[in-house]
Amino acid sequence: MAESEMSFRSCRELWTILLGRSALREPAQIEGELDRHWDRLHQGLGYYKPPSSSSAGKVKDNKDVAQPLKDFGFRISKLLNLDEQQSVQLLQCYLQEDYRGTRDSLKVVLKDERQSQALLLKMADYYYEERMCLLRCVLLLLTYFQDERHPYRTEYSNCVNKLEKDLVSNYQSQFENLFKAEAPTWETHGNLMTERQVSRWFMQCLREQSLLLEIIFLYYAYFEMSPADLLSFTKMFKGQGFGLRQTNRHLVDKSLDALVDRIGYLSSLILVEGMDIDFLHKCALEDCTEQHQFSGAPDVIKEMDQLLLTFGDIPHHGPVLLAWVLLRHTLRPDESNPVIRRIGNTALQLGVFKYLSTMLKGLGASGNNCTASTAKMCIYGLLSFVITSFEEESLQANGVEGSHLIEAACEVLSAPSLAEVFWEMKPNRGLGMILDSAAGMFPHKIGPLLQLLTALVSNKSTVKKVYNFLDKMSFYTQVYKHKPNDIISKDDETLWRRQSPKLLYPLGTGQTNLWMPQGVLGQVMIAGEQGYMVRWDYSFSAWTLFTCEVEMLLHVVSTADVIAHCTRVKPILDLVHKIISIDWTVSDCLLPLTSRIYMLLQRLTSVINPPVDVIASCVNCLSVLAARMPGKVWSSLHHTGFLPFASNPLTNMAQCISAEGMKAGNYGNLLVQIEQPRGEYAVTIAFLRLITTLVKGQLGNTQSKGLIPCVLLVLKEMLPTYHKWRYNTYGVRERIGCHILELIHAILNLSPEGEDQGSTPTLQSLCIYSLANTEAGQAVVNIMAVGVDTIDVVLAAQPSSCGSEGPGQILIQTVKLAFSVTNNVIRLKPPSDAVSPLEQALTQHGGHGSNLIVVLAKYIYHKHDPALPRLAIQLLKRLATVAPMSVYACLGSDAAAIRDAFLARLQSKTEDMRIKVMILEFLTVAVETQPGLIELFLNLEVKDGNEGSKEFLVGEWSCLHVVLDLINSKQQGKYWCPPLLHRAALAFLLALWQDRRDSAISVLRTKDRFWENLTTPLFGTLTPPSDTTEPCVLEACAFVMKIIGLEIYYVVSGSLEQSLKDGLQKFSNARRYDYWSQYVKLLVCHVAETEEEGICCFPETQMLISAWRMLLILSTTHTPPPAPLGGAQGIPRPAQRHSPSSVSWAVPWASVPGTPPRLPAPTVNSVGEALIPPPEAPDGTADLTTTATGNSIDNGRREHGPLGLYVSNFPRNLVRALQEVGVEYILAEGSLYAWACQVCPAFFLTITPFQASLLFPTWALKSPSRITETLGGALCSTPDRDAKKAGYSALPLGPLDETTVRDPSPTQMRRGCDPLIHRGKPQHETVELAGIKQTHPSLPPLPAGHSRVEESPTSLEELGTRAHAVCGEDSTKLKLFMDVLDGTKAALTTPTSVPCLRLGSMMATLLLILLKQWRSVVAAAPDILSPLSLILERTLQADQQMMDRTKAKIFSALISVLQIQGLNGGDISQLPQLLLSVCETVKDEALALIDNTRHVSQMGDMQEHEDSMETDSPRGLQKDQRDGVCVLALHLAKELCRTDEDGEYWVLVMRKVPVLPSVLSAVEISLRCKHNLYFTEAALHLLLTLARTPQVHASVSLL
Repeated sequence: MAESEMSFRSCRELWTILLGRSALREPAQIEGELDRHWDRLHQGLGYYKPPSSSSAGKVKDNKDVAQPLKDFGFRISKLLNLDEQQSVQLLQCYLQEDYRGTRDSLKVVLKDERQSQALLLKMADYYYEERMCLLRCVLLLLTYFQDERHPYRTEYSNCVNKLEKDLVSNYQSQFENLFKAEAPTWETHGNLMTERQVSRWFMQCLREQSLLLEIIFLYYAYFEMSPADLLSFTKMFKGQGFGLRQTNRHLVDKSLDALVDRIGYLSSLILVEGMDIDFLHKCALEDCTEQHQFSGAPDVIKEMDQLLLTFGDIPHHGPVLLAWVLLRHTLRPDESNPVIRRIGNTALQLGVFKYLSTMLKGLGASGNNCTASTAKMCIYGLLSFVITSFEEESLQANGVEGSHLIEAACEVLSAPSLAEVFWEMKPNRGLGMILDSAAGMFPHKIGPLLQLLTALVSNKSTVKKVYNFLDKMSFYTQVYKHKPNDIISKDDETLWRRQSPKLLYPLGTGQTNLWMPQGVLGQVMIAGEQGYMVRWDYSFSAWTLFTCEVEMLLHVVSTADVIAHCTRVKPILDLVHKIISIDWTVSDCLLPLTSRIYMLLQRLTSVINPPVDVIASCVNCLSVLAARMPGKVWSSLHHTGFLPFASNPLTNMAQCISAEGMKAGNYGNLLVQIEQPRGEYAVTIAFLRLITTLVKGQLGNTQSKGLIPCVLLVLKEMLPTYHKWRYNTYGVRERIGCHILELIHAILNLSPEGEDQGSTPTLQSLCIYSLANTEAGQAVVNIMAVGVDTIDVVLAAQPSSCGSEGPGQILIQTVKLAFSVTNNVIRLKPPSDAVSPLEQALTQHGGHGSNLIVVLAKYIYHKHDPALPRLAIQLLKRLATVAPMSVYACLGSDAAAIRDAFLARLQSKTEDMRIKVMILEFLTVAVETQPGLIELFLNLEVKDGNEGSKEFLVGEWSCLHVVLDLINSKQQGKYWCPPLLHRAALAFLLALWQDRRDSAISVLRTKDRFWENLTTPLFGTLTPPSDTTEPCVLEACAFVMKIIGLEIYYVVSGSLEQSLKDGLQKFSNARRYDYWSQYVKLLVCHVAETEEEGICCFPETQMLISAWRMLLILSTTHTPPPAPLGGAQGIPRPAQRHSPSSVSWAVPWASVPGTPPRLPAPTVNSVGEALIPPPEAPDGTADLTTTATGNSIDNGRREHGPLGLYVSNFPRNLVRALQEVGVEYILAEGSLYAWACQVCPAFFLTITPFQASLLFPTWALKSPSRITETLGGALCSTPDRDAKKAGYSALPLGPLDETTVRDPSPTQMRRGCDPLIHRGKPQHETVELAGIKQTHPSLPPLPAGHSRVEESPTSLEELGTRAHAVCGEDSTKLKLFMDVLDGTKAALTTPTSVPCLRLGSMMATLLLILLKQWRSVVAAAPDILSPLSLILERTLQADQQMMDRTKAKIFSALISVLQIQGLNGGDISQLPQLLLSVCETVKDEALALIDNTRHVSQMGDMQEHEDSMETDSPRGLQKDQRDGVCVLALHLAKELCRTDEDGEYWVLVMRKVPVLPSVLSAVEISLRCKHNLYFTEAALHLLLTLARTPQVHASVSLL
C-alpha cells in the first residue's frame, strides 16, 4: 500500500474534487484546491512541457525513484514527447490510480518487453485523459462561476477572476499549436507510434481543440471581446477552415465528423459572441450605438469587411456573416450598402437558419448543457435582432427559409430561461413577431404556431400563458380554391363578408364543432388563380379546434387523407403532452382532448400502415396521465387492444412463463412489422415508459395482473433480443435497454402490501422467476458483463464527458440498473435447494475473463461515476452472503491486484465516502462468509518466534491499516473520516470479534492506543435524542460496547490488556454508567413520544439499547473464566472456521478430580420438540440454544454472544439445538447435572435430576402404567420405543432428596431469601398430585431459561475494577435501576406500536436481571410497584400475541419485587387493582388452557387409535410453560395472597372474578389428561397459600 497520500494530485482527481464527487466538499477545501493548482489551470495544456536535458538530469539524480521506474519514465517521455520529470510523475499517478496489478507484477511487466509495450500504450491513454481533465476543470469553473445556485460559486468566481488576465491568449495559442501540429511518426516517437496510435493521437487533438474552443466561447459569454481579438480569431478560424482544414486532415475519417463539426460550431459561436449582438440591439433601441466597442474601430471594421467578403464556401460562415450584417447595418447604415447586401445574400444562400437549427441540436445532443444553453442565448439575441431589423419575407431565400427560421426559433426557445424572457417582451419585437406571424396563418398552417408554443412551455407560469393564448384566438385563416357562394366581397376582393353561419368541420350533429356566425369579415391575404387565403376576424378557442381536428382524424382514419390529418394532429398531441407534464392542473381543461386519445390509439394501430410518430405521441400523453390516475388510464387503455393481453385466465406460474394464451396486441404487431424492419423505435420507448408509469402507480391486484402479459412480452421477447435488433440511430439500443431495466427495477421495488397471496403470480414474482430461470436473466448478466474497459472506451469516444445524456452516461445507467435488479432478485427470490440458472451464471468459474465475479470486482477501477463501483460492490456483498462459492477462488490470479485497488480507494482521503463505506461493509460480510477473501485482505504475516507459538504482524497490504486509522481518536471529525465511515470501520472490527478471528484480534489487542481509540466514542457527549441528525453515531457506540463485552467475556482471567483495564476503570470513575443510563432512558422516551410521527432511526436505537444492555449485564453479573490448573486455557483452540460445530474448547474444570462422565442424549417427544418452549430470543439472557441454526426463525447470521441478544428466536427443538451448539452432560457435584457448552465455556447450565426429567416428561408420562412411578420419583424408567428408535437411552438420574422442605415463610423472604434460586443443594417443595406426594424444586420466577446457576459474587479485579465499582456505589446502582424502570414504563405505557413494544421487551429483560443482581439496592428503592402496576395494566390491555412474553416478564418482575421488599398489604396501595388484574389474567389463561388441553387430548387419541395424517402441531397452542403468562400469573397471585395477610382483598376480588372455579377446572382436566405439570404445580401452590389465609372459608364459600 502506498506510504501516504500523494502530494501531487492528478488532473482527474482534481476534476472529481471540483465536481463534488469526493470527500472534499467544504467550500474552504475547494478553495484550497483551486489555490494550490491555480498555475496548472492558468497554463492549460502548456503545463505539459517537452523533453529537456535538464529535466532528464534531475530524474537521474533523484534517489527517491527506483531505477526501473526511471527507465520506464524515459520511454514514456519519448513516446508522448513529454518532459522527463512529468513522465515519471505521470507514471506514479497511473500506478496509484489506474494500474491493474500488484507491485510484484509491475516488476515483471517492466522487465518483459511485450508487457511493457502494452503498459506504455495504457500510459498514453492515461496521459490523454489527464490533458482532457485539466481542460474540463477550467470549463467547469466558467460554467458555474456566476450561478447563484451552485454551492461553490464564490470559490469558482475568485479563481476565474485570477485566471482572467491571460487565459484566452494562452488557450488561443494552444489551439493554434494543436491544429498546426505535425502528426507523430515512429522516427520521432519510437516504434510504438503505429498508424493506429497516430489516429488515436489525432482524435485526441480534435477533442482538445473542441474543449479549448468551448472554454473560449464560455469566457466571452461573460467577458467582452475587443475588436482586435475578433479580427484575430476571424483570421485564425478562416485559416483553419473552421475545423475543416486541419493540418492532418488526411487522418480524418467518418467517425471524427462529429468532432470536426463541433469545432466549426464553436468557432462560429465565438465570432458571433465577439460581436456582442445583445449589447448592439440594446444600443439600437436606446439610440446610443456609439457605446458599442466597434463604433470606435473603423480600421477593424474595414478589414473585417474585406475578410468576410471572402467567406461563403462553408456553412459555418452563415451565422458570422448574418451577425456582421446586423453590426454594419446598425453602426453605419449609410456606408457600404453593397457590401452589406452581398454579405447578407451570402448568409441566406448558405442556409443560415437551417444551419443554426442543426448547430443547436448538435450542441444539445452531447456535451456540456451549459454550453448548449449559452449558445441558445447567443443565437436568441441574433435572431431577435434579425427579425426586428429585417422583414420576414426578405429573410427567405427561394421561399424555403421560413420553416427553417421557425425550427431555429423553436430550438432557441427550448432553453427554459429564454421562454420566460420571451413572454416578458413586447409581441411586436424580436421573436414575438415570428409568433405573431405564425398565429396569422393559423389554423391553415397549424404546425408552426404549435411548434413555437411547445417550445415556449417551460414552467407553470408559461403553461398558463400558452393556454390563455390559444384559448383566445382572434383570427381564423382559411384557404379556398374558389370563392364560396355565401360570401359578399368588395370590388377589389380584399374584404369578404359571410352571409350565413357555417360549421367549420364536417362532423355529425352533437359532436364538438366550431360555428362561424353570419356577418363575419375576412381579410383576403392572397388572391389569384391558385386560390384565396382569407383571415377571418373570428374569435374562438383553439382547444375546441384541436378537439375537432382529432375528431376529423378519427373519421378519416381509413381513408387516403389520414396522412395529412396526422400531420396536423401530431403537433397538437406534442403540445398537450408537454403542458400536462409540467402543470397537471390544466388536464381537466384538456379532458375533451385527452379522452379521445384512447379511441385514436385504437383506430391508428389497426390500419395497414400505421402512423408511428402519432401513435408514439398518443402513448406519451397517456404516460403522463397514468402518473396521476393510473387506474383510470389502465381501465380505458385495456379495451383499446393496444397492449398485450391474455385470452385465458392466468392461474399459475407455468402458464405465464409458457405464454399460453398470450396475445401481443396491436403494439406487438407494430413492433415486429413496422419498427424492427425500419430500425426506429419511438413507440417502443413510449410503451416502456407507459408500462413503467402504470407499475409505479401501484394498481390494484386485478389491474396489476392485467399488466402481466405486457411485462411478459418485455421479459421474453424484448430483453433477451433487443441488442440484436436493427437500429438507424446511435444510442437508441442503449436507451431501450435502460428503459427495460427501469421497468423491471420498478416492479422489484413494489411494496408487497396488498398483493394477492394466491396461486396466481404477481408482477414481482413473475419478474423474479423469469430473471432467475429464463434467458432474461442471462441478458441482465450480459449487461453487467460489459465491463469497465468497454465503458471507458465509450466515454472516451464522446465529444465531451460533461454531458448527462451521452451514450456513455446511458450505458453506465443501464449497468447500474442491472446491478440493482440482480441484487433485488437474489434478495427477493424464494429459498430453494436448487440453484437457479441466474445464480449459476453469477457464480460459475470460467476462464478467459468469463468469470462474472472478476468482472464485478474490476468495476472498482471505474472513476467517472462513483455509484457504478459502489453498486458492483453491493452486489458482490450480496453474492458473498448467499451464494455457495468462494469469491477468493473466483478472483483467481487477479485477487491480489483487485485487493490492492480496493485498499487504494479505501485509503484515499479524497475518495467518495459512500464507496469506502460499501467496501468496509463488503469486508464485514466477508469476515463471516468468505474466509479466504478476508485472509487476503487481512494480510497477516507470521512473526518468527519461539517454537510452538505464533505471533502475527500486520502486512503492508492489510486493510487493518486503514481501519486503525479510521478509529484513531485524532482523526475523528476530519473530512476523510465522517461518522458513517467511522461506524463502518467499527462494524468491521465487531465482525472480527464475533467470528473469533483470533489472529487478527491478537494483533489488534496489542496495537498502541487501540483500546483508547476504540473506546473514545463512549466518552463523548452525544446530542440529545430529539436533535440527533447522525443515527450512525448511535450504532458506532453500540459496536464499541459489543466489542468490549465480547472481549471481557472470552478472554481468560488476568489476560486482559492493561489499556483495556485502564479504560474500564476510567469509564467507571468518569461516571459514564450514569451518563449512558440517562441517555438510554431519554432515547427510549424519545422513541415512545415520536412513534406516531414515524421512527426514522429505530434500528440504531434498538442496537444501542441492546449493546448497553449487554455491557450492563456483563458489568453486573459476569466473571471472566478463571485460568485452569496445569496451564489449560478456556479459550478456543484454532479451527478452520469459528462456528458452534467446529470450535473445540478446553473446559476449565481442572480442579474437579476425575473425568466427568458423558451422559447420553435425552429423549424428545413424538414430534421432535421440547415440551417447554423457551422464551423469545431478542430478550433471552441465559439460553445457549439461541445460537443454534435450528431456530424456528433464522437469526440473520448474527453472533450468538454470551447473552443471545441478537437471535431472532429460541429453537423449537431444545435437544437438537443443545447438541448443535456443543452442549454435553457433565457431572458437576452432588445430584446436579451441568450442560457444558463447547462455545462459551464461561457459561454452564446446571439442572437438578427432577429438572432434567421435566425437560422431557412426555415419554415418562405417556403410559398410564407409569403415572405412579413418575409422580413417585422413579423417572429413570426405560424410555418408550419411539425414543429407542431415535437413538436415545434412559436418562440416569441421581438420588432425590427425600426431605420435604416446607414452603418458605414470608419472614424468610423478607430477609432476602429467594426460594426459587438454587444454591448448593436444590430446595424443594412438596406438592401432591393425584394423591401422591412429590418432592421437586420450585420454579424460578425469572424467565431466563429452563435452569440456571447462581453466579458467584467473585469480584472483577482482573478487569481493573471491582464488582461494586463497575457500576459505582448503591446510589449509582439505584439510579441505573430507576432509569431502566422509567425506560420500560415509557416504552410500554405509550400507544402500542411494534417498535415501542420491542424496546419495552428489551428493557423489561434488563429490569429482571437487575432485580436479581441488585437485591439490596431494590430492597431500599422507593416505590417500584406503582410503575410496574401501571405497566402491567397497559400490557394486559394490549394485543395478546404481541404482549404475551412481555406480560410474563412484568409478572416475574412483580414477583421479585414483592419477595425482595417484603411489603405488607397495607404498604401496597395498588393491591386491590393489582390483585384484580392478576386474577382476571389467571381466569382467562385457565379457560384457554382448558380448551388447549382438550384439543391436545383429542389429537393424542387420534394419533394413538388411528393412522392419522394430522400435521397440526400442539406447539403453537402450548400454554403450559414454566415461564409463561399462566404459570407466572399464578405465582404472582400466590405472592399477592401472602401479602394480603387478612385476605380481605382476595375475597372482594373473588366475588368479582370467578378465578377459583376456572383454576380448579383446569387442574381437574390437567390431572385427568396427564398434562400441564407446571400449571398444576403453580395452581396447587396458590391453593396451598390460600388455604393458610384467615379468609379461606370465605373464599371457598364463593365456589
